[in-house]
Amino acid sequence: MLGDGPVPLHDEPERQRGRGYYRGAALRVTVRDGEWEIGDGGFTDWTARLLGDAKERCLISCVATERLAEVAAPGRTP
Repeated sequence: MLGDGPVPLHDEPERQRGRGYYRGAALRVTVRDGEWEIGDGGFTDWTARLLGDAKERCLISCVATERLAEVAAPGRTP
């Protein structure tokens, strides 16, 4: 655990998800104490390659609205 604030942060150096797609730091958005994954994100090299500038950084993220709707539906379980 990286923080003790209202949103818990966990370090997962052994993670396999997103390797090769995200460069370096990545994130996963979960709800219900980690039971449901509803989104992810991380750093990509898209803009660095597009602009030919290795110093360029791009952080992307998303929330899957269909997963969010599933979580919000009454009586749903993962």
